[in-house]
Amino acid sequence: MSNIEDKVEKLVKPIIESLGYELYDCIYLKEGKVETFGTTKTILFSNKLSPEEKEIISQIEENEIVEEATIRVSGKVIYVTITFVPATTLVEGQSIALASLDYFSEETLNFYDLEYMIQAEDTEDAEGFQLIGAKNVSGTGGIVWNNNTPFEEEEEEVSEE
Repeated sequence: MSNIEDKVEKLVKPIIESLGYELYDCIYLKEGKVETFGTTKTILFSNKLSPEEKEIISQIEENEIVEEATIRVSGKVIYVTITFVPATTLVEGQSIALASLDYFSEETLNFYDLEYMIQAEDTEDAEGFQLIGAKNVSGTGGIVWNNNTPFEEEEEEVSEE
């Protein structure tokens, strides 16, 4: 073991030992496992989707204009990313995202905030988009979308004096 590894182990080991059962519970609840590499223990967390998340993804992807959908949960926020086929319009994308709220249980909607990212690539016939929206627990039933209008700088007029 190198000198740096020794120092890190001396600093980290007391912290890990003081956490004790709390760390074990955290690992257990997150379906993680501890693997030992030499004298170093590494916590590996699985990125398994819950059955509800898998079902929501499959329901979103049933739509023929959806190319891919993903869900990631972090804390009290569920991140939903939906990628559409290139000819999709912004209104179609927003409609599908809004309809996906029906796939979440009432319990989930009352506990988690939802963050949406919807995107489609440009084509010759249609303009692509990339839009972010959110629905928070205390919000009124829908998704609030960001203003997707590009920022244009105003030209300043130089006055002659």
